[in-house]
Amino acid sequence: MADENKTSVPPVQNIPNPEKETLDALDLHALPTQIELQKMIEELVSQMENQFEDVANQINKKMEDMDTRITELEKGIGGLLDQASNEMDQ
Repeated sequence: MADENKTSVPPVQNIPNPEKETLDALDLHALPTQIELQKMIEELVSQMENQFEDVANQINKKMEDMDTRITELEKGIGGLLDQASNEMDQ
């Protein structure tokens, strides 16, 4: 009679486990290793540093060009002021 009240429990292997199925579906061998990840990160950082340096160089070049233009403009304005002053003195 005690045996009649017992419910049968299916073996653990027959219970579906979505987490195990998801892990089994992943190809863990296709994932990069820690060393590969480190190399990828180092390469990415190096590329970012190069791009930053390129942009910084471009900005510096544009600032130098702007400085040259401003200097030429100041000289031109100075020349015009001198010319106007000479004409007023005559």
